[in-house]
Amino acid sequence: MVVRVDLTVLIIFAGVLVMSIAAAVYLYVTRDVSQKKLLKEMETLKESFSNELKMLRKKVLESELALDDVKMKYSGQIAFLKNKIADANKVTEQATTLKDQNSVVKYQASLIKNQNSLICDFKETVSEMIKRFHTVAELNNHLTNRHKAKAEKSEAIKSIVTDFQTGNKELEILIEVLEKEVSTLDGKLNSSAKSEMKKG
Repeated sequence: MVVRVDLTVLIIFAGVLVMSIAAAVYLYVTRDVSQKKLLKEMETLKESFSNELKMLRKKVLESELALDDVKMKYSGQIAFLKNKIADANKVTEQATTLKDQNSVVKYQASLIKNQNSLICDFKETVSEMIKRFHTVAELNNHLTNRHKAKAEKSEAIKSIVTDFQTGNKELEILIEVLEKEVSTLDGKLNSSAKSEMKKG
């Protein structure tokens, strides 16, 4: 009876041991298969990723080459456009400078016109004075002739005649000076008119 119990226990123990070994072997085999599948999938992913990376590198290289081609094709046009923009800016600056110069020239022309009008007014005044001096000179000559006729009668009259003659000479000198001044003013007016016509 004791032997049977021991045999039963031994059989049960042996069965449990065999089942444990079988379960361990099954788990090992299953894990190994899973690991192999996982490794295979990882290798596949690695290869796919490597191929994708190669394709991306190839596309990047092609893009860089295409960009270099575009730069080479359009670099001349870009430089030409930059030069055109610089020339346009220079033309704008020159136009501004010319406008400023034109305003200065107009202001100078207005000053010259004002000077010319002043000179004309002065010339008219001088001409009027010359006419008056001529009238006075003629009157002096008339009086001198009359006093000469009566010079024999009075020394006082001779003195008056001498004074009139002296005054007449001074008037003649003044008239000559004024006539020269008028001639000079005429020359200035002519030169100013010519310069204004050239500027216009």
